[in-house]
Amino acid sequence: MVRDSGAGRTRYLSERKIAKEGRTSGTTPVPAAITRRDDGILLQWVRGGAVARLAARGLRLACPCAQCVDEMSGRPILDPTVVPDDVRPVHLALVGAYGLRINWSDGHATGIYTFDFLRRHPEAAAATP
Repeated sequence: MVRDSGAGRTRYLSERKIAKEGRTSGTTPVPAAITRRDDGILLQWVRGGAVARLAARGLRLACPCAQCVDEMSGRPILDPTVVPDDVRPVHLALVGAYGLRINWSDGHATGIYTFDFLRRHPEAAAATP
């Protein structure tokens, strides 16, 4: 389930689009729930039930899109000084059964964060079951 909560409301975007564990390859991480908060996103994973809170600014700075990362070298090209300290996710949308698009308060909306990418994010790696 994707929970897009903000301004005192919770909106369910699509429960059916998130792949069930049996419909993905054995190594693809699958979230059981994704919740948008003003300070970032919460992910609860199907396997192990770990819950990770990914801070908004850290996630925005890790955007994997071509505007933020050099396509040839994989080197980050986003200047951290242009990302506001108070950047926040304003909208979440599933991308197929493999990722998440986040629209940010700074106007950026082109990054697709795969579930594998989100699972490997340093804050997610420290998640607690």
